[in-house]
Amino acid sequence: MVKLDEIKEMARGLQYHSNKEYYKAIEAYTKAIVLNPNLAPAYFSRGFAYANKGQRDRAIEDFNKAIQLNPNDAQAYISRGVAYKNKGQYDRVIEDFNKAAKAYYNRGLAYNNKAQYDMVIENYSKAIDLRPDYIEAYYARGHAYISIAYNENRKAHHLNMAIEDFSKLIELNPNSAKTYHDRGLVYTYKRQWNKAIEDYSKVIALDSNFFEAYIRRGHAYRKIGQYDRAIDDYSKGIILNSNYLNASTEMQYCMEIVKFSNGIALNPNDAEGYYKRGSIYDKIGEYNMAIKDYNTAISLNPNYTTAYNNRGLTYYHKFQYDKAIEDYNKTIVLDPNYADAYYNRGNVYTRKGEYDKAIENYSKAITLNPNYAEAYNGRGLAYRKKGNRGRAISDFQMARDMGNEDGCRNLQKALKDDNK
Repeated sequence: MVKLDEIKEMARGLQYHSNKEYYKAIEAYTKAIVLNPNLAPAYFSRGFAYANKGQRDRAIEDFNKAIQLNPNDAQAYISRGVAYKNKGQYDRVIEDFNKAAKAYYNRGLAYNNKAQYDMVIENYSKAIDLRPDYIEAYYARGHAYISIAYNENRKAHHLNMAIEDFSKLIELNPNSAKTYHDRGLVYTYKRQWNKAIEDYSKVIALDSNFFEAYIRRGHAYRKIGQYDRAIDDYSKGIILNSNYLNASTEMQYCMEIVKFSNGIALNPNDAEGYYKRGSIYDKIGEYNMAIKDYNTAISLNPNYTTAYNNRGLTYYHKFQYDKAIEDYNKTIVLDPNYADAYYNRGNVYTRKGEYDKAIENYSKAITLNPNYAEAYNGRGLAYRKKGNRGRAISDFQMARDMGNEDGCRNLQKALKDDNK
């Protein structure tokens, strides 16, 4: 533990140092060392003062001691390296600068564990400045940029910086499948599907067993509508890792899209084909494609109630609540006993904060289908928002008794809140 007298001598030394009174600075640092022989900053500062006076050997001796006491003091390595440079000992300069780079890298890792990403970037950058071929530092900094981008809603600037780092890594090591994969991942985040496909293809060329590359390339192919290629990649990825359940589901969706697309090609007036393909597009989050197919289905069959209802669901997923309500209204006009349409409209009103209308719609859905557990749960949430805990708890209990997990969780939460 540093004591007050040591702090005073260090402060006095630094003041003399800033005034270029190096003899007096050295004297003060020496007193601090006498008080505490393990005070690494005092050795470093005294070494710096000796270096300023041109006494390189004494400077190196003090830097050695500072490094012995604190092996991760990057600045001590740099200062000793400069002293060696002034002595013409260039091999030692390189060695010290590399050690300084390693110290900055290690400090970057420590800040990364604390999620202090600005300090992470700063330290990795210093490591790279000292050692421009520092592969591990480029890799770590690239991933730090990705972390920052995610924390700041995928800001393009930081994703671009990550791409720059991974590109530099590829320049340094063109045969690293992992680096191509990670750059492809950033292109995926940026929705630059063709570039992502190019990188994932390079991964596979370098390592044909890299199953994640097949899966992610399949995802990219799906995004650009190349479903046959997506299916092929998902299949290969699943063969390499049979536990990748998401890929199996994605492949199944792609197969269904291909099936319905082939059917539509044979019969362009098949409203049901468009409706079913639209439903798959909605499941995989391709909402614009889903709406386009529902529109076609409705144009071919203006009384297609389920198409209106499902298009309403897609608008709901896109947060276009007024359009969703319009579609649910149309569904109910076509079929006043369509319980799902009332339930779905209730969900929209809940999202809009119109709880009385939500309750009215959930109640209608329950009247039409007394076993509609989701409607009980939805109505319970609306009652809770209105402060009617008694009715909320009653509805949650009904949902729970019908086996609805959300109702069970909401009941537990409501009862817990009541006991506070």
